[in-house]
Amino acid sequence: MVDTQTQYQKIKSKIDLAIQQVLDSSAYINGKIVQEFSLNLAKYLNVKHVIPCANGTDALQIAMMALDLQPGNEIITPSFTYIATTEVIALLITGKAKDIIMIWLAVTAGLTVYRQPYSMKN
Repeated sequence: MVDTQTQYQKIKSKIDLAIQQVLDSSAYINGKIVQEFSLNLAKYLNVKHVIPCANGTDALQIAMMALDLQPGNEIITPSFTYIATTEVIALLITGKAKDIIMIWLAVTAGLTVYRQPYSMKN
């Protein structure tokens, strides 16, 4: 396992100072420190733009909003995933999609796909 406590202790003063600076500024959303983080991350990744997010659910929502989903679009996601994946899909397609199709995969002699429709109207 990863020993995060030892890692933290090695840079504790830097981490604690950075956290205190954010708390002191009360600028939690797109404040100076977040903007600096964005610039540094974009430089590190060698990309023009990054969007820092509070959590993975926000990141999924922003990415899917960028797709500009339209009625009739199909979104395929594994059934074995965190609830946020389906939650974001349901949020963005409500009123745009007729059905959500639950898909279960089973490996037997080959790959068999089982589909069971779930009406959004239920």
